[in-house]
Amino acid sequence: MLGGAYIPGFLMAILPLWFFRGETRAGDIALAVECWLLGETGLLLLMKRYDTVRRGAFRTALGLGIACAALYFSFLSRLLATNTPIPAEQASFWTMEVIFSALSLCWVFMLVLAAGTWVLHARCLAPLHLASNKSQKAEPEASTPQFAKYARARAAFCTARLSLAVSASMISLVTVFLWAGAFSFANKSFNLLAGVNISYPPPPFYSITRLIVPSAKQARYLVSKADKNKANCGKDSDEDNSCEAGSDAPAEGPPCAALSPTDQDTLQKRPNKVEQVLVANGGFTPLPVEDLQSRIEKLNKAAGIKPRPGYGCVIRVYLLENKAGIAEHTEFHVLARALLLARRPTPKRSSPVMVGK
Repeated sequence: MLGGAYIPGFLMAILPLWFFRGETRAGDIALAVECWLLGETGLLLLMKRYDTVRRGAFRTALGLGIACAALYFSFLSRLLATNTPIPAEQASFWTMEVIFSALSLCWVFMLVLAAGTWVLHARCLAPLHLASNKSQKAEPEASTPQFAKYARARAAFCTARLSLAVSASMISLVTVFLWAGAFSFANKSFNLLAGVNISYPPPPFYSITRLIVPSAKQARYLVSKADKNKANCGKDSDEDNSCEAGSDAPAEGPPCAALSPTDQDTLQKRPNKVEQVLVANGGFTPLPVEDLQSRIEKLNKAAGIKPRPGYGCVIRVYLLENKAGIAEHTEFHVLARALLLARRPTPKRSSPVMVGK
């Protein structure tokens, strides 16, 4: 029995790795496949139990689960044909954008239908209300059948609206607080989606997601407008931007040698703090002043970070900061915070942030 339990788990772990053995990023792809297999299995087992209470839950979960998995792996297969160093993370980000857009549209559709019920409510109650008033005028002292019918109809509509309001509000509140807490913990512990390119998914999903999900510049604007110390955010030029930006950059960003001398000088200040942490922890001697590329390689070796081919200069500095425990927010963290805010800004011309903070 114990062996029978271990064999499926072993096959689930080894088969994706063997299947993608010819791919240079086989480990990340295999891990993504295993996570989807485990997640789908757990979801279907849970929904199979829930199906006894709510009929159709299992079929709905099966259909949506397969659709989301197909969407993710379609993005992944497209990214594998490019030079993206982190195709699994980028595909996850695009999939999240599409799912968030679909959920937002579902909520909007539900609110539109709820508003429509108010119109139908008034239309249905109008003749009953008129008949009730006429009967009450004819018999002021008595409770007429028309009045009782109007009262029952009005109570039924009020009960329906209350049920929808309570259930929708509870689902919204529980989901927001539960996943906000889970995201905050996971983001601090696992450095979620650092280095992803904050962009919209390719067509046919581009036109939908761009209407709902803010861009990187708009996300910085939303987050910074909530900070009273950055009231001028959004009024600056692209060259002098006070909007809050993440301290990472897309993983496929330019190497250190391709950065301008000004950007290199600005970026040199960040490894200084990493070096101070490593020296304070002991076993590391301060480095002499040298070019940024060589300095990052030596700090990576001292911090125990394995070489990552294809990674840009800024994301490598961010990974050093994360290893030292002094990393600041990522662009994904800024976007996630912006999604919780209600009002979107007016789109502005944006330019990518290369150096971070």
